[in-house]
Amino acid sequence: MDKLSYIDFINLYQNEETICLIGKIDTQFLETRAIECLYYAFPLIERMVLEIFKLIPESDIEHVEQGIMKTVIAIIEANKEFDILPKYIIKLIYKYFDGDCIRNELYHAKETKFEVEVSFLEINFLIMKLLKILKLKIKECNNYKIKPISLLE
Repeated sequence: MDKLSYIDFINLYQNEETICLIGKIDTQFLETRAIECLYYAFPLIERMVLEIFKLIPESDIEHVEQGIMKTVIAIIEANKEFDILPKYIIKLIYKYFDGDCIRNELYHAKETKFEVEVSFLEINFLIMKLLKILKLKIKECNNYKIKPISLLE
């Protein structure tokens, strides 16, 4: 029996509703484990965190007075009271997104040549877990939608 990978679970959890919010996840690209896939994975993770908190009523995802989106860390910090993301997921997000982290080294490179150390397994795990949380939050929101009377009959 073959072992299932995080990519297999991403394909399993992905559905029409998650695709509508974040687009279809390019799991083939994630499987390459090339450094270039981080330029895809990091914005995907940021988008997933944003969409999860957008589904939470009264969550704070932007500076209302300016309409400027917050960083993923700022979104998590501003919404601690909702306790949506497990601590181990937050810890991984901080590892890759806080301060002088790998994400910032890639996107704000000061030198033409530098080294980064990254676990693609952790990145794929993080994407898989966030996708699962997003799917659950979408389901919760759909349970509260008011259906037209014609559909209730």
